[in-house]
Amino acid sequence: MQAAPAIKAWLGFHSGAPLANTPADAHFALVAAPAEMMALDGFSQGTQEYPDRSTTLVLQVGDFTSGTPLLLEGPGIETTATIAPARMPRHFVEQWKQNSQRFPRGVDLILAGPNGIACLPRTTRVKTMEA
Repeated sequence: MQAAPAIKAWLGFHSGAPLANTPADAHFALVAAPAEMMALDGFSQGTQEYPDRSTTLVLQVGDFTSGTPLLLEGPGIETTATIAPARMPRHFVEQWKQNSQRFPRGVDLILAGPNGIACLPRTTRVKTMEA
């Protein structure tokens, strides 16, 4: 779903960023309703030669405590970390596993909540706590 014209105008004016016509053309995607968004592979994955040309998604989450608990591992995390972001995309863990298998291509995520942010580069391994 596209943003309202007023939001597009505000972002364009204040950031100077060009607006993409499709998710696959976006350098950044701001997603207000992650539970309803398209699959991660619908956004630009970059190329083998230029993996940095992928989309960075900024997902607005409700909080970091009331969703499905996720165990995070990987570069930048000393051992493990746990978050439970609310309103995440359906089948997120499976989509993230597929995203990781495309390395060095793939999307990166910034989860933005009312009390903080969590950045998940494509090298982060994510599991549900039940797994």
